[in-house]
Amino acid sequence: MKSPKKKKTPPKQSEWAEKHPGEHLFLHRTILVVIAFIAGAAIMIIELAAIRILAPWFGNSLYTWTGLIGVILIAMSAGYYAGGWLADKKTSYSLLSHILAVAALFIIAIPLFSHYIGTPLAKYDVIMGPVIASLLMFALPGCLLGTVSPYTIRLVSLLSADKHIGVSAGTIAMVSTIGSVLGTFAAGFG
Repeated sequence: MKSPKKKKTPPKQSEWAEKHPGEHLFLHRTILVVIAFIAGAAIMIIELAAIRILAPWFGNSLYTWTGLIGVILIAMSAGYYAGGWLADKKTSYSLLSHILAVAALFIIAIPLFSHYIGTPLAKYDVIMGPVIASLLMFALPGCLLGTVSPYTIRLVSLLSADKHIGVSAGTIAMVSTIGSVLGTFAAGFG
């Protein structure tokens, strides 16, 4: 005996998409894409500005660059994981804005912090000095900015009721990387 055919029900939009009606979806997506772009640019601007902060104590050598880049990459990796974890726990514009605000506060504090931390760290050798200084000054902002990409991917995918997660991830990754490239050019050539 044949079992009765189940009715196909259309996929239900997520609560998130229901709270943000169709006429505002484009605006919400655009804002999230711009946020990902700015976060990508900010990470590279911090990295290029950081070398100028570290150079008086450790020089502008391969060791300084290696320590700085390594710390920033580790911080971003931790941020990617944390952003994905947070996006699964609580998804809101409010939390994203708090992450960005805290990152901004740490970025603003870098010049003040570097003044107090640079001289004592100058006693370290050219390998450990830049790594320790980078950890203390640039890891937390790098981590916080790293959370933005996975978090915005989740927000954008929720706006389309999780129908286009791949497109959401690809768009955010692309825009964040373009932001990083333009941030690099702006900080390096500007």
